[in-house]
Amino acid sequence: KSEKNELLIGVNGWLAWYCLGLVITIPWTIYNLFKDGLFVAISDINSLNIYQEGLGTKVLFVTIFENLSIIIYIILLITSLILIIRRSRLAKVIAISTLAFGALYTLLDLLLVSALINEFPNNIVTLDDLYASDTDKKNVLKMILAPLIWIPYFLLSRRVKATLNK
Repeated sequence: KSEKNELLIGVNGWLAWYCLGLVITIPWTIYNLFKDGLFVAISDINSLNIYQEGLGTKVLFVTIFENLSIIIYIILLITSLILIIRRSRLAKVIAISTLAFGALYTLLDLLLVSALINEFPNNIVTLDDLYASDTDKKNVLKMILAPLIWIPYFLLSRRVKATLNK
């Protein structure tokens, strides 16, 4: 039995696939953070406030929420990868937390953006405008479905138990 456990030790199999996903996700998430812009221009806030008092401030709040959440997510992704490579026991908890955080952020962001869009006059912006491409919709779906696959893996996998034990 100990010989079989020794074969499971290491970042191999599905655990390696998970790490590869992290290696791809980290730079992609950083790229998207800067591509979409970190800040809302004051002129945009002022022009939105012309439509409706406080609308620009609400857009600013949602932007700050999104940016802080994405920065926290990036930190969690990097921490997960480092801890898995180091075979730390804490890696399992951090990986599960990262997956749960990503799904929770995605759902909260959708709710906040939906509520914000409803405040725009004459439906000048819709949720379909923001999530127009199939890629955007697939990314949202991935963020919500990934934890359903990977959290049980981290909880039940013999490889995870054998590898993440330092």
